[in-house]
Amino acid sequence: MSSRLNLMFRRAAQFSAGALALSSIVTACGDDDGSEFEDGVGGSSAAGGTINGSGGTIHSSGGTINRPDGGGGSSASGGAGGACGSAKAEATRQPVFLAFAFDVSASMGSTLEPYYRKDLKWDPVRAAAQLFFNDSASAGLNASMTFFPGDNSLTWCTDSPYRTPNVPMTALPSTAFATALNNVEPQLRNRTATPTLGVMTGVIAYVNSQRAARPGQYAIVLVTDGYPQRCPELYDPIPPVVTAARNARTAGTRTYVIGVRNPPIGEAPTSLDNLNQIALAGGTNANQGGNAAYLIATSATDANATVQAFRTAVNEIRGQAVSCNLRIPAAPPGKTFDKRNVRVLYGTGTAPGTALTYDQTCAPASANAWQYNNPTTPTEIVLCPSTCRTVQANPQARIDVEFTCTPEIEPPPE
Repeated sequence: MSSRLNLMFRRAAQFSAGALALSSIVTACGDDDGSEFEDGVGGSSAAGGTINGSGGTIHSSGGTINRPDGGGGSSASGGAGGACGSAKAEATRQPVFLAFAFDVSASMGSTLEPYYRKDLKWDPVRAAAQLFFNDSASAGLNASMTFFPGDNSLTWCTDSPYRTPNVPMTALPSTAFATALNNVEPQLRNRTATPTLGVMTGVIAYVNSQRAARPGQYAIVLVTDGYPQRCPELYDPIPPVVTAARNARTAGTRTYVIGVRNPPIGEAPTSLDNLNQIALAGGTNANQGGNAAYLIATSATDANATVQAFRTAVNEIRGQAVSCNLRIPAAPPGKTFDKRNVRVLYGTGTAPGTALTYDQTCAPASANAWQYNNPTTPTEIVLCPSTCRTVQANPQARIDVEFTCTPEIEPPPE
């Protein structure tokens, strides 16, 4: 029986630009037929001397097998035979799609109240959003944008105006969002409602249609300065929206909430605490001052402070939105993936990675853990929540996925 050597070929992968690129180390057990991989990387020799291939040289104790393409073959005793071979593959993350819903009601920038000041609320929010959508750091993300309420007061409270976004799902960075934001103004005349339920329902319908055509990880980003009002949910405004966010989360779409407070002018109301319920139901948590929603303070004198606060919030969302679902790469030609023969390693930069723990339950007490999306027929490796947060917070994060020749884990029985 041939001995087994693991050849590991690593490629640096960076967590940046809202996208987590992943390298993987794929090691498959060879059949006893002397088969070789057609990728030009080195094979192994258990009783031979040198292994020649594009990945470098490995020394053992026997002969050398040369391939026409320059890659090493495998030999248990200096000749052809069964051994563990290796090949390089790349594990790819799910694409990320963010569906933004922007409140452009009169309270964001009309003259109805002194604390609705456009220069202190809408203008800095718009400026910060434009920077985000056109930021090179947003490369790798896709986004859409929907304004609410719509222009027609007869359909404000329905979901129909919001099923078609003002900017369709677009790869970032893009100037399309800056143009759309420049073309909308909060006005008292025709934007006096906050139909949060309508926009959530409409955007969820849009997301569902997008997911059917473009699978990936989807999230809604709700930007608003108040509670739902002037719609049928007026007398009990939050619970229906909470239910919509919870149902969307169950279907795989998270909801982030950015609440924009009024500037401290006159008797401006400041409480937006109920927005926390929407964020929690949507499966997100800002963890800022005990708030699940990002609640942005506005200044009575310094619009730039609001710009920076909004940028901080949306940039954090960008990091959190990065998918922690890693597609399992294809096994090398002629080989078979074995779900038991897997190790997942987390490293920073070029430093060696540390093996993460397999825990199919992703129990709260499990640190540095991962699970399969489906333990019976897995197609993805999923980082558990605490691990996911650690990786998302590390700009130099690197994840290596190694498929070994011997069992490393024991998934639940089929």
